[in-house]
Amino acid sequence: MGIKKIYILLFAGAISCQTVNDESEKPKAKVSIDSVINSEETAFELPLIPSGCIKHELNKFGLNASIIAPEKAYIYTSKINDNEGEREYVVIQTSESSNKKLEIISSNTSFIEAKKKIQSPTNLYYTAKKMYSDSTTFFYVSYRKSSTENYNKIAYNFLVTDSIDGRLYHLRTDSEQDFTSPDFAYSKQDVLNLYAMARSLKSNKKITQN
Repeated sequence: MGIKKIYILLFAGAISCQTVNDESEKPKAKVSIDSVINSEETAFELPLIPSGCIKHELNKFGLNASIIAPEKAYIYTSKINDNEGEREYVVIQTSESSNKKLEIISSNTSFIEAKKKIQSPTNLYYTAKKMYSDSTTFFYVSYRKSSTENYNKIAYNFLVTDSIDGRLYHLRTDSEQDFTSPDFAYSKQDVLNLYAMARSLKSNKKITQN
């Protein structure tokens, strides 16, 4: 992250951009968010960069930075229009055929304010609880509601903030994740891969010494 030293661990084998569906036809017992947190709360403290990833420059997408992502990552810009107005943001898709995405969005909302919003008890779409956090990272698990009752499920998500050229950016999992099919939903490993990519973002700004 920016000027921070990043510890990168390599997986053996190439990145898989598709979620393997081992779901049984039989309905599974519901697992509480609390039980998930209790068993996995320290699993996300360090990013894991899968093998097969390379450095990508983001200058041509309007961001003076680089990121480590799969060699065939599909990188493009999209537009967001929220209470901060309309602006372009960068999307890192693990491959052109994959639906797994990391979003890099400029924002005036501080990390603390954004974290409070995620944890707000008034959120109608999901209940989120912290699994891991530090001064710039909030990794949380939530119970998300899909349009199809059968696919309401526990999901992993994160928010990472970084400053590039004096501007604050929010890095997060795709905000429009589709839970209507098990093939679309992100697995825990999908989210870990995206989290590792987010932690590898590095400003290209040179530091000059007097």
